[in-house]
Amino acid sequence: MKIIVGLGNPGKEYVGTRHNAGFTVIDELSKMPELNTVGEELSFKLDKRFKSEFVSLKHKGEQVFLIKPHNFMNNSGAAVSKVLEYYRAGVADLIVVCDDVDLPLGHIRLRLSGGSAGQKGLQDIINTLSTNEFARLRIGIANREFSEEASQIDTKDFVLAKFSDRDKPIFDNVVKEAAKILLSCIGEKGETLQAMSLELPNSNG
Repeated sequence: MKIIVGLGNPGKEYVGTRHNAGFTVIDELSKMPELNTVGEELSFKLDKRFKSEFVSLKHKGEQVFLIKPHNFMNNSGAAVSKVLEYYRAGVADLIVVCDDVDLPLGHIRLRLSGGSAGQKGLQDIINTLSTNEFARLRIGIANREFSEEASQIDTKDFVLAKFSDRDKPIFDNVVKEAAKILLSCIGEKGETLQAMSLELPNSNG
């Protein structure tokens, strides 16, 4: 079983913002033809049990759940906990996808455990599950201006803003690569999760 959770904020006003990188990766994963065997785009439905948008599917013999919590970023843990409890899943089945303001745009980092590095959605999941022993795929969102002028740019304003015309193509490539990484880990014979870091060519870091 794989429970893949993308973090973000619900609502049209947050679509395309940096903080919704997790949602964007989940959407990209759901569109991959390897998962869409019927030739139709998978349709997310709001499930009140989990307060999340939700898709269930099977790929290469493994049950997969794609989750986009609707509790807002800072309260992501409640939704994740309910999904794990309902399906009697463990943290070994969980992969969380989130933005990382400390990681340069164009970078992806997969870790199997660890702290939140200040990512509040990730921290809420850690607090709720009482463990940090689960996989997380971090998507770098820090552009050159933010990295060089961090003391002058409000972090909240930065993460809730949309990507610039210059940054968007880099982010789009990252999303595609992140979806490929996740896809490779799905299936009874999928690749075993291993810590990794990836920097795409022409990254903005």
